[in-house]
Amino acid sequence: MTAATPAFTRGEVLRTEPRPGYWGCVVVLSETQKTAEFHPRFHVGVTPVVVRHEFGLSDIDLDQFRILRCTDEIRVGPDRYVPRATRTCIGIYTAKARGDIFVLGKIDPLRIYDAPLTLEVGDGTNGNFPLCGPLRKEIGWEAVIEWRRVHDAQAFSREVVEARAQFEVTEAMRLAEQRKRRNSKRGDA
Repeated sequence: MTAATPAFTRGEVLRTEPRPGYWGCVVVLSETQKTAEFHPRFHVGVTPVVVRHEFGLSDIDLDQFRILRCTDEIRVGPDRYVPRATRTCIGIYTAKARGDIFVLGKIDPLRIYDAPLTLEVGDGTNGNFPLCGPLRKEIGWEAVIEWRRVHDAQAFSREVVEARAQFEVTEAMRLAEQRKRRNSKRGDA
């Protein structure tokens, strides 16, 4: 009995659409076979490539291909956001079939990421990467954020401010409702 052909193979470059109107690409860095406990798993690295139209592999400068590193901001309190550690944008994905993901071609993945890859789960900061679920064509949002910070800075900054303000209002309402429920339970005791 032979192992089934995996949905993706090491080195494949996949075109993604992380946000409508923004296309990017990711690279399959490793593949593992299905086991009794797991579907086939793949380390997939997000590249900084962002294009505003569908594209082919020949449209990309492969000499500048690399795995994106980004710094997210996290909320540490009301209206307080701080950067967290810079992380490497690689995730562990599963896939039983290719679905609607378009394969652009194949490269040697060691050209863009040559560190060891394990299935140890982590946050992308110490060589261990997060479990990200099924591989879908929408991955790569980190590249869109980085691209917009440079090429659409004013609109992006405005959207971040608006989203944070909306979250703060929603969070304040949630906390007020939680206090109200807690106080009403105390009154019933």
